[in-house]
Amino acid sequence: MPTRKPTTINTWANIFAALAFSWIMLDALANYFITGVLGSAIQVNGLLPIFILLMIWFGGVRAIVPPASVTLTLVFGVVGFAMGPLLVREISPYRYIELLGALCAFIVGYTYSRWHEDEASFSRLLLIVTGMHVVVCSLALLKVAPSILPVTEQPWSYHGHVVYRPFIGTNSNFQVFYLFPVVLILVLPYKTIRFWSSLTLMVGAMFILARLQTRSGSLAFLGIGLLCLLAPLRNKRLGRWKLVTIGIAGLVFLATGLPWLLKHSNLLIARFIDTDYATGYGRLLGFTYLFEHLFDPLWWSPQGNAEFAQRYQGTGSDAVPHSNITAMFLEGGIIGLCAWLILFLAPAWQLSIMFLRNRIDPLATMILMGGICMLVTQMSLNVPFFKQPWLWAGAVVGALYRSRGELAAMRSARSVSDLSKASEPPLAFGSEAGR
Repeated sequence: MPTRKPTTINTWANIFAALAFSWIMLDALANYFITGVLGSAIQVNGLLPIFILLMIWFGGVRAIVPPASVTLTLVFGVVGFAMGPLLVREISPYRYIELLGALCAFIVGYTYSRWHEDEASFSRLLLIVTGMHVVVCSLALLKVAPSILPVTEQPWSYHGHVVYRPFIGTNSNFQVFYLFPVVLILVLPYKTIRFWSSLTLMVGAMFILARLQTRSGSLAFLGIGLLCLLAPLRNKRLGRWKLVTIGIAGLVFLATGLPWLLKHSNLLIARFIDTDYATGYGRLLGFTYLFEHLFDPLWWSPQGNAEFAQRYQGTGSDAVPHSNITAMFLEGGIIGLCAWLILFLAPAWQLSIMFLRNRIDPLATMILMGGICMLVTQMSLNVPFFKQPWLWAGAVVGALYRSRGELAAMRSARSVSDLSKASEPPLAFGSEAGR
């Protein structure tokens, strides 16, 4: 029987991969407290290269290096994005630091997902880091210890009345990056503590998204939740009876908590209903802007956002297209766009096909759902170097190649078993064994 390729790495390398993954998931929370103490944010993700060096020290280079096709795409993508500061005046050399952080996040996601096979420990990690974020943000919004947990409020007009939209640590639309992982746990087979912990944190996360009045975040959160609930209908290994429990829990929550839910969601609902749809139209413009220039070779080098901002007279966050696909094209040219398609879209598509064929395990399914959520959120946000999408893109790639390796090993073992049975000499007629 052929020797199976190793599927794990040194324990310490795996531990540092988990710590790095957790650190990225907690970077907004860390900066929230650091800003409160120092008065300004710092680059907390500057520790990521140290984590990666420790992963190499204990696990070897093979622990962090993806397959050749992925590595080559990363190299070309880095070259494309690195051209931006050289060709476009508005793109600051600070871009190189952002690019390094995104690359580190991708490697961390790949390493942890590629060599990790235990969905229980991964779900515990997500419960802990997401739980910390939910608790801190909830206490801040409830104005518990405001001197320690401050909230910044931005005024806006609703029917002639001044109302406020709170911000905690990061852009309100980015909060979903730190909250959605708790939903992924619903895709796993039912375990009492894990299941009810996830549901409890989901209620807290929905409260936060409602109070922050983030429409895109709320839609992405609910959408990935629905997808996680539908997943067991395709793969019974994920457990279908939990859908009954979720249904009952949902009905109980609506019956007892609907007034509370409406009370804290009134301004979010208003942003959906009482709107001129300008933001939705702006997101559509950001997406279609890509196709206006995609087939013009003069735009195949990095261009930046100046022309977009000038055309639509945007300022601040409106000075950039609200579409990460377009952002990748403007920041990295045609090379950056191709890198996004190969690193973000293609692995999620390939892993989805394996899921539909029931060829991936619950851990890979959970990571796939995270990757799909990241793709959806990128449709309406400009986050070309935000670490969360890169982290989950790397995790999807890692889950894809781990699943392929396990499938190939199973097929190889089956082939060898069939071959050994076929090569056994036939029993002689009349022998003891043949009687």
